[in-house]
Amino acid sequence: MTTEQIQCFFKIVETGSFTAAAEAMYMTQASLSKKIIALEHELSVTLFDRNKSKHTELTEAGKIVYEGFLDIQNRIDKVIEKAQNMASGISGTIRMGIFENQIIDEYLQEILNDFAKRYSNIELFVTTGSFNELIEDVQKGKLDCAVTLGYDVMGRSHIRHKTLYHLKTYLVVPNEFLDDSWKVYELKDFKDKPFLTIKADQNIFQDKMIRAQTERAGFTPKFITATDEKNFMMLLEMGRGIACLDAYSKCCKSPNVRCLSVPELEPCPFDIVWVDENTNPAFKYLMKYLNI
Repeated sequence: MTTEQIQCFFKIVETGSFTAAAEAMYMTQASLSKKIIALEHELSVTLFDRNKSKHTELTEAGKIVYEGFLDIQNRIDKVIEKAQNMASGISGTIRMGIFENQIIDEYLQEILNDFAKRYSNIELFVTTGSFNELIEDVQKGKLDCAVTLGYDVMGRSHIRHKTLYHLKTYLVVPNEFLDDSWKVYELKDFKDKPFLTIKADQNIFQDKMIRAQTERAGFTPKFITATDEKNFMMLLEMGRGIACLDAYSKCCKSPNVRCLSVPELEPCPFDIVWVDENTNPAFKYLMKYLNI
């Protein structure tokens, strides 16, 4: 079994035909076919269904071989990349901020851990702060980037952001506001209850979001305005009002509240935030890793 045989195998799957694969690899179709036949003979497996006239398809056994080879190739690529990084002397520190009330979920943990394995000479320094503090520190160059809820960065000038993935959004309700622990609630069921928001100068988008959601549900509730995020979370745990939070907000773990899935609430984008003026060489490798 040779590397060239495996590359030919991958190219046939990618292009869907022996003819297109041969052209892409600058060889004759007869030469490519011989390599695949030799590979099949060595594996004692028929890889392709050659009875398909328009499109070459994998056999069931071929699918298993393809998935296995692809996994091995991905592992090899990571090892090579890591070795090249070590040889080229790639090093440095990336300063990242995460919202202080956010739990690092399994998706973000996987991203950070995998990046650390690939770029073992780059130190990832993580700190926390409020929404405004994170964005201001990114703009001032104190942080290379921040990961935060997408609605907090929409419309802000002089920053860029990209959604990494989406987080489920819950209606977080104090236990004493619930009539029936088994009931399936809708947002309008709480139209007579107070809702928590934050002063617009502290988080204008959180304020806009909750007001827009209740308006779509057909009501305008009484709002209790918190002075900042910390005050907001404290009021929620004290049972003063209802809030909309993503699934990995620390307050969702409080025994004083219940997190409800209601149809009106859409998943929240979880974004990485940065500025184009960043000149940290190490940060460029994080952007490359994230395909940004």
